[in-house]
Amino acid sequence: MINRRKSKRPIDWESKVQEVTRNLFHYIEVEDFKGWDPYDGLNSKLFKGLYLDRVQFFRHAWIQLFKRSPLNLRRLTLVPKGYNSKGIGLILSAYSKLYVAKETNIDILPTSTDILSKINQLGELLISMKSEGYSGASWGYNFDWQARGGLFFKSNLPTVVATTYAAYGLFDAYEATGERKFLETALDSVNFVLKDLNRDYRRKESFLFSYSVHKGNDKVYNASLLGSKLLARAYYYNKDERLLAAARGSVIAVLDAQEPDGSWIYGEATFQNWKDSYHTGFNLESLYDYMIYSGDNSVEKPLELALKFYFENFF
Repeated sequence: MINRRKSKRPIDWESKVQEVTRNLFHYIEVEDFKGWDPYDGLNSKLFKGLYLDRVQFFRHAWIQLFKRSPLNLRRLTLVPKGYNSKGIGLILSAYSKLYVAKETNIDILPTSTDILSKINQLGELLISMKSEGYSGASWGYNFDWQARGGLFFKSNLPTVVATTYAAYGLFDAYEATGERKFLETALDSVNFVLKDLNRDYRRKESFLFSYSVHKGNDKVYNASLLGSKLLARAYYYNKDERLLAAARGSVIAVLDAQEPDGSWIYGEATFQNWKDSYHTGFNLESLYDYMIYSGDNSVEKPLELALKFYFENFF
């Protein structure tokens, strides 16, 4: 007797992706682009009311509790939802790219979305969220957070990560709308990278950009490459050779730290010697963008080696 198994219908992945994306955009718009973050526990009004935010140990423990708990404690402990500059930058990039490719992709947005008005709204919002008092346009997070190694980041203290994704959002918004204000603000962010970030120099002119304006030990490869990525994209628009030289200096330092199998550890502090898909992905994305916007193809082989490690070890 033949054993006939029920055959499963093949999944229509294109329709599935469109459905999930449509639901995501609907949720984002209903929430008015505000939300929580894995590291936003120190925004808790309860935590501040108990004055525990004054002690480094409690700050770090509280953040880890919120990050690792299977239950979302934020409503219970009065953590408000807020605008996150990196998140707004990513959402702005998404709307802008969908608008540019509207012939094929516009149908995944909720039918109520006026995409052009959303791009302008988010672009203006992002500009209004800039951190004040620095050499160029820059952005931080909307919460305090305590890092391992003792560094404490106050809300809105600018970092190269938040700044890069905010500036990228504005670059993409310019591509979609032609609004010069978006381009000029994004280009101004290179002054923050060049003048306010610290540099840890290596051989010749190679160095790592610091993660933030802090002078502590924050030699992190993906963060430095995000600085390179931002400078390279700005160079694409204004052809300022200083930007290309600085971007290249950071790229060389990170490539020098690449291991023979194509991988990188997270950073150079003693407690940063792990490897993961998340931050390796930042390295891959940043090197690719650097290559595309700078025209420097010398990174192609190291990038291919890193991509090979990525696929063989993180899937």
